Amino acid sequence: MRVSPLVRDDRARALSFLDVKGVFARLERDVLPFHKISCEVVSSSEPESGKMGLGNPPEVTVDKTWIHAAPGLRSELVCRVMADPQARVEWVFQDRPVVTSSRVIALSINEKNTLLIRSVRASELGHYTCKASNMMGHSQQVVELSGEGFRN
Repeated sequence: MRVSPLVRDDRARALSFLDVKGVFARLERDVLPFHKISCEVVSSSEPESGKMGLGNPPEVTVDKTWIHAAPGLRSELVCRVMADPQARVEWVFQDRPVVTSSRVIALSINEKNTLLIRSVRASELGHYTCKASNMMGHSQQVVELSGEGFRN
């Protein structure tokens, strides 16, 4: 029984390979830009199908899109990022990366990413963007830290 690997890209085009080393070299060069591929083992008797995931672009969700705050209070902004390979996560405020300190802390545990602001300042009220990126793509979501009536 002869078995030959067959890889299909997201347009169902077949890409054949002679050996495992060639498979990975070709995947890296020609297939990864397609983002979705599946592998199928084809033999002369009967085909067996299997999926091989090479990764996914990040998917960002937020627990709350609007959080009420006031100067002097503690606030937590949370986004959840699902990605393979793991994504780089960055919080942005007013088009600039958030600078962390002992008062402004960025935490990441599994897919949960938290921006903890101890003692919020009026100048920190506004829209925060949770940005995630990996080699497969990028995504983002916005959280508003609102202190209606407190903003300067």
